[in-house]
Amino acid sequence: MNPPRPPKNERGQILVIVAVGLLAIVAMVALVIDGGFAWAKQRDTQNAADASAEAGAVVLMQNVAGVTPAKTDADVAAAVAQVATDNETTVSVAYYTDINGALLTAAGVVTADEASAAVVGGGAIPPGAAGVLARNEQTFDTILARVVGFTQLTSVEDATAVTGYLEGICSAAAGCNLLPITFPVNVFDCNGSNNIVYNSPPAFWTNPSPVTIVPLCSTGPGNVGWIDWTPPAGGTSELRDAIITPSNPALTWPQWFQVTETGGPDGVEAAMRTWDGQRVQIPLFDATCDETPSGPGITDCPPGALGGNGPDQYTHIAAMTTFELCGTTIPECVAAGYDHGSYIQGSNGAICNTGNGATDCLVGRFVTVVYSGQVTAAPGPDPDNQNLGIQLIK
Repeated sequence: MNPPRPPKNERGQILVIVAVGLLAIVAMVALVIDGGFAWAKQRDTQNAADASAEAGAVVLMQNVAGVTPAKTDADVAAAVAQVATDNETTVSVAYYTDINGALLTAAGVVTADEASAAVVGGGAIPPGAAGVLARNEQTFDTILARVVGFTQLTSVEDATAVTGYLEGICSAAAGCNLLPITFPVNVFDCNGSNNIVYNSPPAFWTNPSPVTIVPLCSTGPGNVGWIDWTPPAGGTSELRDAIITPSNPALTWPQWFQVTETGGPDGVEAAMRTWDGQRVQIPLFDATCDETPSGPGITDCPPGALGGNGPDQYTHIAAMTTFELCGTTIPECVAAGYDHGSYIQGSNGAICNTGNGATDCLVGRFVTVVYSGQVTAAPGPDPDNQNLGIQLIK
């Protein structure tokens, strides 16, 4: 008979099981920690892609604005790459798009095939290019996942931004400094009775401009063009509040807006001066109406009511401008003798009179700024006063 065998020592097997279990625990912890880290890096990469696409769209916008010399493909590529570098990412590829975000070939033809799409940095901006699709990527080291063999991860994100003519403006809740005042799209003055006199032939406000006096006449439109965002209520106190703390809804134009019920700008000068030295959005109008319009167009003003003056009327907003109000922080204004951007107490003839008796005015500069919003390829009714902007579409 064979002697009985001694029992096997299973302590080594337990060590293997413990090691495998620890590895599984580390893998699960790595999934939580590195997964969260990767998600944060993904957001960083997406933000970088957004910024890169917008940077390319800004360069294309400059061409729409007619800068000289015209911007080139190399300028677009440099802007896209620089922003990517600033955000610690790289651009693996960038393509030109039309205003709807569709890829374009070198000939300016819409394509769904990236292989035939015009590449930013390829040598030329294709015809009809109005946007940039940027694909940014970021490679980063893992924290615990390296234990299971993953030492690095890569995040890749796309973004597309386009440029065109702004056809809307954000609401006050989104942080827009839009003031409830409007003046015509074309240059005007006040006559001896402080009524509007349009220049003939008509001239338009220019962007950008030197320090400019914008007279506020007492009528035509009535109530010196102060807008009531929530008619038919309010008055001077509501107007002051809407100036100090903008309360406008999201605006699109062309559109009609009712003027405020207050008979004049009494008591609002101090409110306006809280914006001294700052850039604000101001709507420009091209028509007035004495009765409630039936739609957004000029022809929607009832027959015989177009061109109204005085209270209870509507102004037809046709464009939007960014206006930098004078203040002591702007050397050009101080040199010209304007310490404020608003002189609206009715007794400022020495400052506001441009030759025909104006006693109230705004003083500042029309400026062109990049402003994000909904854009369209075609300019509105007054191209000289349309703001160009960019729109992040995806």
